[in-house]
Parts: sequence; structure tokens; C-alpha cells
Amino acid sequence: MLDQVWISQSSAVQRAGRTGRVRPGSVYRLYGRDRYLRMNAFTTSEIHRQPLDKVVLDLMTLETDLTAAAMLSETVEPPSIDSVLRSYHELHSSALITSPQSDEADVTNMGSFVAQLGVDLHLGRLVGLSAQSGMLIDGCSLAATLSQPRSPWRIASPLIHQDPQEYNEIASRSFVSRYRWDAGMQSEPISLLRLSRAYAKLVTASSKKEFCSKHNVRDSASSLTLNLPGSRRWRLHDHMSVHAPRECRSTQVVEARMRQLCSAFRRPAVFRRLYAIEATRFRE
Repeated sequence: MLDQVWISQSSAVQRAGRTGRVRPGSVYRLYGRDRYLRMNAFTTSEIHRQPLDKVVLDLMTLETDLTAAAMLSETVEPPSIDSVLRSYHELHSSALITSPQSDEADVTNMGSFVAQLGVDLHLGRLVGLSAQSGMLIDGCSLAATLSQPRSPWRIASPLIHQDPQEYNEIASRSFVSRYRWDAGMQSEPISLLRLSRAYAKLVTASSKKEFCSKHNVRDSASSLTLNLPGSRRWRLHDHMSVHAPRECRSTQVVEARMRQLCSAFRRPAVFRRLYAIEATRFRE
């Protein structure tokens, strides 16, 4: 979840453009001078703001005698020791390295596999666990679905939909559609996966438009969003040199294997039970 934060003073000066910065002029900002004076002078570098899990894992896969912690200490703005150690503990808890200690840790087979994928570590581990469980195709499909940037369902916003009746209709139709495609599993990723598979079977533009209207899906982004899982799944198969069959298994077999995969991979960052929250919002 992204948090809204204030920019720094240097960014504010840069966003003023040439006017007022390299030539005479006036700049009108949407905040007061007091707020500007309370801003940080410069933006905190990303190495101090973001988790270093993937960076540490990538550095450990390099053929060098230096540890990842030693290489990070030689950067222009070295991260704190606590941040690096926290990444080691997180990688060890995910079974991607053998020890939480920087001088004793080695990359596991799972860690090497995830590092080669070049995707989010949680999604890469999901693909690795699915391969170990004999559900590689399903795992790739689920990982591709989870990597989507936003939900395909329409979202009710009080800023846009100011009519209470319109707002309630959009919110209720989206909730009902999610409940239908969820199939009782209480999993947002599974509902997205089942929705994208149903959409992929459509051929004509009129049938796709009718499908989006029926299930309250954003028509403008549906052709891109709902087709992403398939394209990313094929790229994963090509990267791992795995043959992906063109004919899918029956829906019952796929859903049964998905339930097994969900039960084996219990990461709250990936599988979130959102329906209690959505139901509360719907009632409000």
C-alpha cells in the first residue's frame, strides 16, 4: 500500500520549471509557505526507504568473495545495519537463504530460482512452491494475476460519483461480481484469475463489451488488464523452458489445485481476505 507524503523542498523547486528558477517569474503553489518550510530539504534516497530483500538476494547470487552486507556498505549512501539484517531475516524466513547471519548465509535452490525470475520475491516463491507441488502452470497463472497493477472492477468514488444511488449501484455490483467469481474461496487473486480466464474465452468485441457491462468491469482497461495474466504466464514458461499446454484442464481440476496451492502458500502479503472489509463498506 502506497502512502501519500509531502515532496521535498528540492523537488518543489524543480517542479516550478524554468519560471522562477532560471528566469524572472512567479510560481503559485497549492500549499502555504509554512508547509514549504516544514518540508525536508532533499528527498530521502530509495536505498533508505525501500526494503532491501531483493537487492540482498541479487548481490548474494554474484560470484564474489564479498558478502551482500559488505557490498552495500560501499555504496554512496550506505543503508543502516538494521535494515540489512532485517532483509537477511526476511529472506531466511522465506527459505531463500540458509542463515539469517550475513557471514554464514548461502543462497538456497529456491533462492537461486526466484532470483533468476526477476519478479517480486513473494511471487517468485509462489511459482517455486507451485513447481515443487506439481502445479507450475497454475502457479504461473496466479503469480501473473497478482502482479496486476490495479483491480479490473469499477470503483465507486465519492469525488466522481456524487449521486448516492449511482455510488451504491457501482459498489454493490462490484461486490456481487467479486463474490460470484470468488467461488466461496474468499480470495481476491482467485476471483481475478477466474475472471480473466472467462474473459480470455471471448472472441468478438461485442461479447467482451457485454461481459464487462454484466460483471461491472472497466471496459477501457479490460482488454489490457484481463489479458495480462496470460501474456505474463507465457513469458514465465519461456524463461523456465517449460512447455505450457495449449489446452487447459477442466475447471474442477484447476480450482482444486488452486485450493491446494493457497493452503500451501500462506503469505498474508499475497492472499488477503478482503471481503469482510468490503462487506463493511458496502453496508455503510
